[in-house]
Amino acid sequence: MYLRECLIENIGPITALDVSLSLDTSGNPKPVILVGKNGTGKTIFLAYVLDALAELAKKKFRDITRGQQIGYGPFLKVTSGADTHSLSGSSLSLLEFSDVDSKFCYVEKVGQIDPQKYLTKLKGRFTPVQSWQKDELPFDTPRNKLRGFLVH
Repeated sequence: MYLRECLIENIGPITALDVSLSLDTSGNPKPVILVGKNGTGKTIFLAYVLDALAELAKKKFRDITRGQQIGYGPFLKVTSGADTHSLSGSSLSLLEFSDVDSKFCYVEKVGQIDPQKYLTKLKGRFTPVQSWQKDELPFDTPRNKLRGFLVH
């Protein structure tokens, strides 16, 4: 699976990151180079990619983390309201991986987010999460991470 879409808002120094990653003519991912000054969010972006890959691996394997059981696996990355961009009150991170046969959507939502606000931003991407309700759980819990949808 390849990372194809990334939408991260209001986390750490990242106010808005919306990237669609393309494939070359052979169907292979094009290289991605992250460049920026210290403290601009490069490591945060990579932490989300790593966490999403760990969640995807936990869907296939039962020995990725200590204490992992069927239907439960400890979180590798902890996010809280203190990590949200100042004065925003909420943050949203969506990553979509895909291959020929399936898609995997990683979702992290902190605070209350109105899904209607995001319909135009999503542009048909991240289809499993487009049916949220504003006050829907588990998204409004203090550490609210719905860890990955696997869509065939």
